[in-house]
Amino acid sequence: MPQMMPMFWTIMMILTMTMLFMTIILMYFFYLPKLNHNKYSPIQYPQWKWMW
Repeated sequence: MPQMMPMFWTIMMILTMTMLFMTIILMYFFYLPKLNHNKYSPIQYPQWKWMW
């Protein structure tokens, strides 16, 4: 069925974009505070501790 292919590719594009966005967010909140040991990292604030 050829009419289902554009919808499939849009769904796959949305899924890959959300996966990239979530990996960027998780690397921003978990990997970057471990790299720079500054006290202004957002993982050390109490509103970010129980978010994930």
